[in-house]
Amino acid sequence: MSKNEELIIGKNCVVEVLKAKPQQINKIFYSNHLEKDILELIKKHKIPYVKVDKNKLDKMTGYQKHQGYAALITAINYLTLEELLSKLEHKKTPMLLILDEVTDVNNFGSILRSADAFSIDGIIINSRRSAPVNSTVARISMGASNFVDICRVNNLVQAIKTLKNNNFWVAALDMDGTNNVYEDIYQKPLAIIIGGEDKGISNMMKKNSDFSITIPMGGHVNSLNVSNAVSIICSMHYYDRIRRKNE
Repeated sequence: MSKNEELIIGKNCVVEVLKAKPQQINKIFYSNHLEKDILELIKKHKIPYVKVDKNKLDKMTGYQKHQGYAALITAINYLTLEELLSKLEHKKTPMLLILDEVTDVNNFGSILRSADAFSIDGIIINSRRSAPVNSTVARISMGASNFVDICRVNNLVQAIKTLKNNNFWVAALDMDGTNNVYEDIYQKPLAIIIGGEDKGISNMMKKNSDFSITIPMGGHVNSLNVSNAVSIICSMHYYDRIRRKNE
């Protein structure tokens, strides 16, 4: 495996890449039985495939749960911010997530899954202090990493300034936010900053946001896991988009 390749693990992940980005797959490995519908996709896209015994596949995948499938793929091609903005030119109310040092691959995978489920238009991450899109992220996202546009930048603060110059409003998710996620905040191009697991949103990122938002809670615990919080925000944006469409 070269430095420009990654191994994705698990039947669902392999199938989703086969459907979404077959050109990204360099080789498929399987043990036991190769299902007919998967074989048809493999042959359709002329992808090399090889049968290996279970013990070898176990070792290849680091003894992760592979369900008899793994694939060697070309590493993900991240979008530049300019490319992402170009794709959104004709959308009236696009919504983006800006992840400020979300480093846990489990959280990142869950965030991608929510972003795909609720039609978020893209995710912006830092090129250094962020979880990469690797095999674990792909597995946890259930293949959503193949459908969500991911932009990687060197400077998130500069990215925020560029977004503002392109008519985006930027909100910071904060426990003490002045607006809440259930208000009418989605009727404009919007980018929401999500803080990392340990430090939350940096002061510089807060300083460059236009306003802050919070998730009202009535229970005994006053905080949510970052991926749970993102799921709520994404679902509210999707609900607002559907509501306005039906008005």
